[in-house]
This record gives sequence, structure tokens and C-alpha cells, in this order.
Amino acid sequence: MTGEEEDIFSNTGHLSLEGKIEKVQMARMTWAQIPILDLTLRCGPKLHEVSLWRDEALVVFYVGDQVELTHLKSNIRPNGNGKFDSSNYTRVKIVERQIHEAELLIIGVSEEENKIILLDNELEEYSIPSHFYTGSINDLHEQLPLKLKVQHINRHVLNIQTLETESLDPIGAAESLNLTGAEKSLDQIHDIKSLNPVQTAESLDPVTTAESLDQDDLESLALTEHIESLEAEMKE
Repeated sequence: MTGEEEDIFSNTGHLSLEGKIEKVQMARMTWAQIPILDLTLRCGPKLHEVSLWRDEALVVFYVGDQVELTHLKSNIRPNGNGKFDSSNYTRVKIVERQIHEAELLIIGVSEEENKIILLDNELEEYSIPSHFYTGSINDLHEQLPLKLKVQHINRHVLNIQTLETESLDPIGAAESLNLTGAEKSLDQIHDIKSLNPVQTAESLDPVTTAESLDQDDLESLALTEHIESLEAEMKE
């Protein structure tokens, strides 16, 4: 069955479902010490509550897993909602599991029951089993920030590798700046400041220039008139 049928809970026999896990709760124990794992399975547009008993409850699931569950029994709860329970014949198959790889810059760590929470620089939390790290949480704090390469399923870390964190060298960064061009620009500014704009403007005063030209013209005119008068006297 696809799990999308309207009358799915009217089936009194065993049935199989395939879908994507939307939610996984912590396994719990009955008074008879039988483990039960409750999960929510999406089959198309519908969500179904499933309880796995005994060995099937010990299977590790992650949100997003595509799974196939066989030989389930449908039950109607007292509140009228339907759910599925595993049977002695139930088998669990993980059809597809998305494993992602990422490089993270870890800026914070905290410790919870049986796991360590890593906070990256985008404020995303990644959980790793406590046995991945045998030191103290304080040692991790002192190593922050940490650059890690991880494989994870929905931010549940499966594999982890430490990468070297390259520290910034402020002295080297300063030396890498090219100050020669800046110094040349400053020299040009000093050269410009050494020019006296008042003197420069006065040297290009159009009135003064015009007056000097008029005086030369007058002297040339007087000399010409003197020569002409001498030539006239000689002719007489």
C-alpha cells in the first residue's frame, strides 16, 4: 500500500509502508523492559504515526531517511486517531539516506546527555556522539574557533576531521600594503602646496600684461616719428 489510502486503517491484516521520516522520538521502555521507538512517517501528503517494538526500535533513524517498513498492524487509538505498530514479522529497510559533507567554522560548544553540540559561525547546531571526543569540554572551549570537516545527516555528525585554522598575521598584512603610490601622491600634494597661487595669478594678470604692451607700442611709435622727422629735414 502507498499509505495514501483513505480506508487504510480498515485493513485488519499486515501491510507495508514506504515513506520519509519526518520525526523521530527518543526510544522508551515498557514496564517489561521492551524498547519502543515512535516516529512519524510521511507517505505522500499524509503523515502516519508508527511505533516500532523490540529489535526494530533499536535501529538508528534520521529525519529525512527514506524507509520501508513491512508487516505493520493498523490500530485505532481511544481518541479515534489511527497508528501503526510493528509485529514479530516487521522488517526495516533504509531505502535512501542523504549524507552531506561540509566545512564548518565552530565558534561555540556545549554538552548535553550523550552528545556534544557544536555551534558554527552561521549559528547552526551540529550534534556529535560524546564518544567522538574523549577530552573535557573546557579543552574544546580553549581551542575555539575550530575549523572542521564533517559528514552529517540533517546536522547529526557521522564523521569528523579537524582542519588547520590559518591565523591572520596583522603585521604581514600591513607590510603587504603598497605605500609607495601613497607616498608619491603625498609628494605631489606638497609640490602643489609649494606653488604660491597669489603670485601665479599675479604673473598672469591680464591688466598688467595689457599695460606693458601699450607702453611698448607708444615707445615704438615715438621712435618712428623721430626717424621720419629726421628724414624730412635731410630732404629739405
